[in-house]
Amino acid sequence: MDTKTLEDIGWKLYKVLRPEIPNTFLEKLKKLPELKKLNDALPKVESKNPYKTFSESVFDIPVLKCWPKDGGRYITLPQVITKDPESGIRNVGMYRIQLLEEKK
Repeated sequence: MDTKTLEDIGWKLYKVLRPEIPNTFLEKLKKLPELKKLNDALPKVESKNPYKTFSESVFDIPVLKCWPKDGGRYITLPQVITKDPESGIRNVGMYRIQLLEEKK
């Protein structure tokens, strides 16, 4: 994000979350470089496979089975990024992910 301190990152996030809404066409044009930086920060590659695949087994990662009646081992609080296939709207959430297969 082209910053040197954590405080600078905080201020940049604040500007994104609480942006000053431009009123004139010239003010809107001045926002274009800022919007380009945000666009460049998005992931560039989209997988056709709905599962993240690993070259090695995900079961090698130390993942706990937290509760006796859990159906298996779960990764707790991962960041999951999804995209609606019809509208293209993205979502970021934190969900428990269960490890089901050796490579998925």
